[in-house]
Amino acid sequence: MMRLQPSRAILASFALSLGAVAVAQTPATDTLFIQTGVGSFKILPPGPDKTRGTLDINFEGTVMVSGLTGTVTPGPGVRLELERKDHNRKVFFGKGHIRVSGEFRAIQFFGRNLKGSYSGIGIARLYGEFDKNMETGYFWYASQPEKVDWGAYGRTLVVPPAKAGPVAPRGKVRDVPAGKAG
Repeated sequence: MMRLQPSRAILASFALSLGAVAVAQTPATDTLFIQTGVGSFKILPPGPDKTRGTLDINFEGTVMVSGLTGTVTPGPGVRLELERKDHNRKVFFGKGHIRVSGEFRAIQFFGRNLKGSYSGIGIARLYGEFDKNMETGYFWYASQPEKVDWGAYGRTLVVPPAKAGPVAPRGKVRDVPAGKAG
């Protein structure tokens, strides 16, 4: 059996630890499903950088994509309405299907008969309107399949959804006698 020299063993363990850090820092993703008769949404990055993901929707209305490094695939019935290369912005209009995939600064939609999904990371702002059946639509996550009302007001969602639970205290916890706090 071959033994590593101490300096090579240190280098090997360092390389393995870098690999573990790279895996640990990969952000989690989820899929947000969206469905509304009349409404709008905007998907933004959770911080100052671009976000990444794939939007896949059937709709009737307008979709604007800003700062995309990736691909837009409009289906039949959806056309490129406006392109501003100086701002890296494209606006699509029509009735049909569109798929946007890659890194982007923002994706906005306004219209009706929306049904689709967004897989990735980001912040989604939903704005709903009542349709002829007094419905505003629904959203749900792949990880949390219970449908939630879209609502007729502004709503901000995080993709993947924030998870909260009991937090274990760090260190020793002790009671402070009355009158000694401060």
